[in-house]
Amino acid sequence: MLELQGFFLIYEIISIGLRAASLAIGFFVFNSALAAVALFSLVSVALNLSLILATLLAAAEYKKENAR
Repeated sequence: MLELQGFFLIYEIISIGLRAASLAIGFFVFNSALAAVALFSLVSVALNLSLILATLLAAAEYKKENAR
């Protein structure tokens, strides 16, 4: 297996912080619920793309190390 549990734990902790911060910034700085949702969505897209990329890279490395 890829053994990425530690990485995913760190990812989730950072993810919660960034998503909460995006909601707070959108609401308190821009004083707009729409801005809060838009920032939350943009942060979520970036986080999900980074998670997909990290998983693909780990899978490629695992495949390379276990090639026969």
